[in-house]
Amino acid sequence: MTIKDAINDATLFIGKPELSKLKPITESGANPTADQQADLDLLVRAFNLVYREISANYVPLLHKQKVTFSENKLGLDQLEKPLTQIKSLTNADGRRVKYQLYPTHIEAKTQDAEIVYAYLPENIAIDSNTPVYAGQILPEVIAYGMAREYFLIIGDYADSDLWASRYQGAIRLAIAQKRDKVLPARKYR
Repeated sequence: MTIKDAINDATLFIGKPELSKLKPITESGANPTADQQADLDLLVRAFNLVYREISANYVPLLHKQKVTFSENKLGLDQLEKPLTQIKSLTNADGRRVKYQLYPTHIEAKTQDAEIVYAYLPENIAIDSNTPVYAGQILPEVIAYGMAREYFLIIGDYADSDLWASRYQGAIRLAIAQKRDKVLPARKYR
């Protein structure tokens, strides 16, 4: 799924399906008017808000990176992506290393290590073909959240509440389906 897929669904939810036939969404479409471009810009903003919310609260984006600690410290500015949570820190032998996270750096008694951490994504532009949540979250779920944000931004709080409840239900269902379901072992007598 790309941002265009989510915008395509969201245009139906906000009652403006004509936006999905315009130039930024389809190559053969017409150029948008100023009002249509403003709506598309709002949808891009809404997409990025929802994308960051899902990444922070529901489905973290993980990044693995080899790092080198200097005097048992690693500056957060040395990480390739903006850190939100450390998932693991292992030394060169593959053993877990205890660490302490500070606002500007990480302290650990190691030199060469591999860190796996969750991060917040950068904003995605409308012309990007970057895949988002491949197989993890359906475009419709993100589009529900986009409709919520769109109506909130334009001040239509009633419609925002309607889409907020649909979005929350859909995201809960998506997270519940993601978990493995294990049945207890059957006892034979």
